[in-house]
Amino acid sequence: LDESRKSITRFARLDSRARESVGESQMLMASDVIFAEGRELLSATASHLDQAREHQRQARDRRNADARRLEMYTIAATGGLALLIMLLLVPAGRREAESEAADATARVVIRPDLTLRTAPPTRLPSSGPEVSLKDASALSLDLARVSTPSELRALLERASNLLHARGLVLWVPGASGDLRPGLSHGYSEALLAKMPGIAPTADNATAAAYRLGEVREVPAGNSPTGAVIAPLLTPAGCAGVLAVELPAGAESHTAVQAIVTFLAGQLAGTVTVSKPDEGRASSDARSARASS
Repeated sequence: LDESRKSITRFARLDSRARESVGESQMLMASDVIFAEGRELLSATASHLDQAREHQRQARDRRNADARRLEMYTIAATGGLALLIMLLLVPAGRREAESEAADATARVVIRPDLTLRTAPPTRLPSSGPEVSLKDASALSLDLARVSTPSELRALLERASNLLHARGLVLWVPGASGDLRPGLSHGYSEALLAKMPGIAPTADNATAAAYRLGEVREVPAGNSPTGAVIAPLLTPAGCAGVLAVELPAGAESHTAVQAIVTFLAGQLAGTVTVSKPDEGRASSDARSARASS
């Protein structure tokens, strides 16, 4: 649009020159100004306007795509929460019987875990984790009212206890664009310091969840733990990811995935989205806020 304005201004000057030439009876010079330089300026103006129109269309398409993606995850989270309510309404006696049967038949051999951990690994019964709907609702309300980092840390601890999680890590973009650990619960500072940054293009679940804005499940396999990783989606883009390490088997339960997705949606409002090429000062300030 700026280039179009410049072209129009130059065209106005050409118009004045053409009028002066006509006034001086220099018709040939006036026609050269009109049909040569004037035509080129009009063509350039039209080209700039077409480019501006195309940029506007692309921006509108991006906004619509972001809105549709946010609606999709909102619907998914709502459906997951409804399923969680249904699961929690199953009679307690039936759940206890299934749990006792699973404990009586399941014998899992766990190899020594040489990584730094804060709690011994545990496996949940096949019937899934016991989750209190009342506690989940209270946690949701408190997350909506959080105002200080200390309150957020306490809520992360409650979320970990609610999900029977080994630990939680909030990964946010650093100054270089790589994902770095921000807020966390269940891991020592020494272990967090050893965690390398994750490039958004990396071939792992954390990078994929951030890059694609999709919930990712990391199956436990032969490991004592699995994980669920959910993106922190905001109108401005993905602000990071919430990674929750869970006892083996829990990561595949719909109720657990729904709660992790819902927590990520609530936490998205506490993280600021910034681009990798922004000044290091603003990025470091954001990281300081996240780890304070």
